[in-house]
Amino acid sequence: MSTKTNTTKKTTINTSAVKVQFMTSSKDFTETMAKFWVAINQMADKKLILQNNLRISQEWAELKKDDAEAQAMYLADVEKYQAQYDAFKKDYDERIKSCYELITDELYSAYTTSEEEFKKAIKEWFSGQKIEATPTLISFMTVAVGYKNSSNKQLFKTGNALSYKAKTTFKNSFMRALAQLMKDKNALKVDAYKYTYVEPKKDKKNK
Repeated sequence: MSTKTNTTKKTTINTSAVKVQFMTSSKDFTETMAKFWVAINQMADKKLILQNNLRISQEWAELKKDDAEAQAMYLADVEKYQAQYDAFKKDYDERIKSCYELITDELYSAYTTSEEEFKKAIKEWFSGQKIEATPTLISFMTVAVGYKNSSNKQLFKTGNALSYKAKTTFKNSFMRALAQLMKDKNALKVDAYKYTYVEPKKDKKNK
């Protein structure tokens, strides 16, 4: 299988070239990574659903722009859809936060120090997960995270490398790259996740 992962606008990585064996990892590790994969995909769906609901409601409201009652219904719908999304996001943030606990302070500290130290930390981190950090795996993770060349770059320039935003950006980049690699290597059990997007009803247009 030749699978490519987009990590930045300019970088594409072929995950099939990465040599790694995830079978030795702990159950807790694989479960956490699967939960992370499920969560980020569900969030993508929720965003799509919100966007489509708002678009359809707006189109309907445009057709009835002179109808005060219709406009009131439109605003109520917008509030309802946003509330549904916000409720999901609150739960999502907690789920993601628990997954981020996999990332150690030592790993991030090494990332902010030098590429050499970061590579050493990656090897130690994977060792802690009972996974052999092969040269191709270390190289993949280094490039995938975008070593000081991702959205963290500006934070480094401004001296905010230790900020919450910088750490969270790093954790998200690291986890997403690893989850995609594991998915491509068939190392994630994600059966719990099914694509649940449902086209919003268009009944209003017939009113």
